[in-house]
Amino acid sequence: MTSVREWFAELRRRKVIRAAGIYVVVAWAVIQVGEATFPSLALPDWALRLVIVLAVIGFPFVLVLAWAYDLQPTGEQKIMRTPPADDEGVEPLMAPRRETPIDSIAVLPFADLSPEGDQEYFADGIAEELLNTLTNCCRHLRVPARSSSFAFKGRDTDAREVGARLGVDALVEGSVRKAGDRVRVTAQLIDVRDGYHLWSETFDRELEDLFALQDEIAQSVVDALDAPPIEHDQAAVTGSPPADVRAYEFFLRGRQFFHQGRKKSLEYAQEMYRSAIDIDPDYTLAWTGLAASSAQSAMLYPGAASSEADLVEADRASSRAIELDPDLAEAHAVRGFALFLMKQLGEAEAEFETAIQLDAK
Repeated sequence: MTSVREWFAELRRRKVIRAAGIYVVVAWAVIQVGEATFPSLALPDWALRLVIVLAVIGFPFVLVLAWAYDLQPTGEQKIMRTPPADDEGVEPLMAPRRETPIDSIAVLPFADLSPEGDQEYFADGIAEELLNTLTNCCRHLRVPARSSSFAFKGRDTDAREVGARLGVDALVEGSVRKAGDRVRVTAQLIDVRDGYHLWSETFDRELEDLFALQDEIAQSVVDALDAPPIEHDQAAVTGSPPADVRAYEFFLRGRQFFHQGRKKSLEYAQEMYRSAIDIDPDYTLAWTGLAASSAQSAMLYPGAASSEADLVEADRASSRAIELDPDLAEAHAVRGFALFLMKQLGEAEAEFETAIQLDAK
């Protein structure tokens, strides 16, 4: 009995049971979808049988891979060999860390401390812009994607646990308090290897100085890490800021709605981006956001009455974004997305390749 218990304990440690359960659920869902949709797609009867056979054949391979490897919960989703158990047969919670320089950092969502509590979009925007700056201008740092770090939004989780789950050495967290034309941003840098603060500072600025403030916070973080300075102008990667900060606020509202992904949210996102463009017709990122939200709506909700209009809007807005800033990688990526939905595959591929080349500079 002891050997059986040890064997099951090892299966749990290596996450084999969890992998098997997830595989069975996903395979069942795929088969159900195939059973419901294959007849309407006029696929032959053997197509569903093939899916079932492939699902059965894949099951043992999943078990073997789960036994040998572990999918690490980092921003890059690395697959690593499962470490051996310690002397007592229990996996240690965290391996001892060496005193090494910080080369990975995650930016968590900033808290909204505004009097009315209605500035969540603004706080998210500050954090996301900081994340983009560190990602694009500090190539020596590994920075988890927004979807990974924002998964901890609203959760009271110990910094060391967050760092372990994201696979980083340090975290940036903070808060935003916006009142009228003034904004106060408090940011702090935490070494998750011991839980201690490395740096903390409060910035009080006029709203019109917001873009300079974002660069200042990013440079302060880099300075606190004793890392090389920011390498190039952020505008070369994420576009020039608008002439009017009100346009930027509409842009942030649009981006918040865009990330929600629902049909109504995407419609609100389009409205916000159009409002930003009304204020600043040459605001490239607003055109890019309008194109992305329109294309996303056309792809996710093809049966909606507005789907054709969404596709036309995505085509128009993405073309305008490239016209305004032909060196913006994001504009070319969104243009490729729109062309792909319009089934212009050759042109879409060219735009995606251009986006990759520009992003690598």
